[in-house]
Amino acid sequence: MVNSAALLRISELLPAIVTKATSGFGSFINIFLHAKNDKEFRGWIYQCDWILNVDGSDVAHSADMSKQNFNSIFFGKKLEAVFENIDKNVILKFSTGTTLTLIARPDLYGQDDLIIFFFGDGETVSYKPTVGFYREFEQPL
Repeated sequence: MVNSAALLRISELLPAIVTKATSGFGSFINIFLHAKNDKEFRGWIYQCDWILNVDGSDVAHSADMSKQNFNSIFFGKKLEAVFENIDKNVILKFSTGTTLTLIARPDLYGQDDLIIFFFGDGETVSYKPTVGFYREFEQPL
């Protein structure tokens, strides 16, 4: 499913340089980005399995994430594209032949989001297999 407004929100910021990447609870990953227009945003990967591929070889996956130093893997790389493939996986394509594939596992995680991009202005772009990419706006108090 393609929501052009949601994907456009991400695409207009790319390429973006990874300024920091950290692991969180379970197989969660936070990727902090500096966009080409000097905006900062963050991708939070959660509620999915993932595979890290470098130059055509799978080098890490969510089951072995405790062994990973994500900052050394991603720091300084450019996030060049974000898209959904035919299998409803989300692909994050980075420079230097690196891809991170996010795989939905409704049997383990239900129908929750695989990734949420936070833009710092109350807006998010998220992805869930049943909906695709979608935008949400936080309402002011």
